[in-house]
Amino acid sequence: MRAEKKIRVLLADDHPLIRDGVRIQLEACSDVEIVAEVDDGKEALAKAEELDPDIAFLDIGLPGINGLEITRILREKNPNIKIIILTIHDNREYI
Repeated sequence: MRAEKKIRVLLADDHPLIRDGVRIQLEACSDVEIVAEVDDGKEALAKAEELDPDIAFLDIGLPGINGLEITRILREKNPNIKIIILTIHDNREYI
């Protein structure tokens, strides 16, 4: 029997508590593999380019390079990558 391919996830958030909570939820999914956890934008971009994840969870306010800029760069290099932006902001204009 062949094992199914797992969804490869990069998790980038500079708040350890948020990152831990998201990781715990994702680890409950048997078809998800977290390939990297990082806490700044430059490292997120480097790991995404190195590991080619299927999905990147990006904090919008990452230090170094913010989540929106990382999204723009990653989508130029890999239009198939899925991006989920994480934010604590509730201002509609900001979102």
